[in-house]
Amino acid sequence: MACRIIEIMGCAATGKSSVTRCLLEQDERFRVYVPTIGYRVQCRKYTLFRFPQILFFCLIGVRRHYLKTLIRIEAALETISSEKKKANGVLLVDQGPLSSLAYLYSKGVANQVMLKWLKSLNKKAANVIDKVFWLDASNSVLVDRLNKRRDGHKMENMPEVTTNQFYDTYRLCYNKVLKKDDYEISHFCINTSKLSIWETSRIIQKKVTISFEKD
Repeated sequence: MACRIIEIMGCAATGKSSVTRCLLEQDERFRVYVPTIGYRVQCRKYTLFRFPQILFFCLIGVRRHYLKTLIRIEAALETISSEKKKANGVLLVDQGPLSSLAYLYSKGVANQVMLKWLKSLNKKAANVIDKVFWLDASNSVLVDRLNKRRDGHKMENMPEVTTNQFYDTYRLCYNKVLKKDDYEISHFCINTSKLSIWETSRIIQKKVTISFEKD
């Protein structure tokens, strides 16, 4: 049975990492994607392959961080695709390629060459990622969680209008990467406003189990 690739997506404070850890504890079929030496090799390969584009973007003032993110997305998709061919069970990707694409869209993409690059990566991700579980909650719940986080966040204690804009922008960008004119990536949205981490992980586990049984 082929390995299923599942990406856990969601805004800050939706519980992505906690849910991922809970799934690993609940079910031995689940593994988590961890970048390996192969990933770093792919990063170097794509840096060389994309060098003319990278040079062009540097000359027109595109931030280096954005270019690194694009390379990392390509490398991650390559290594995740390799895992899909050789393993069984479920590979969980916490904040994976699609989440990174949404991040880039949230910053605005005015250059048509870069937009074409993003679109090609989006289509490649659609062939690699089998299903996305999109975790969300009401803005008020997310803000409350955010302000109580131990590790801090750039949106912590920001004005309400700022946090609302932050979350609404990301929701639009998640929709943008999941729903295209000619294809749609299989996804399931979970409102975690009134759910515990355990309850959220159980929903995901049941959905995945059903898909196994169908096969």
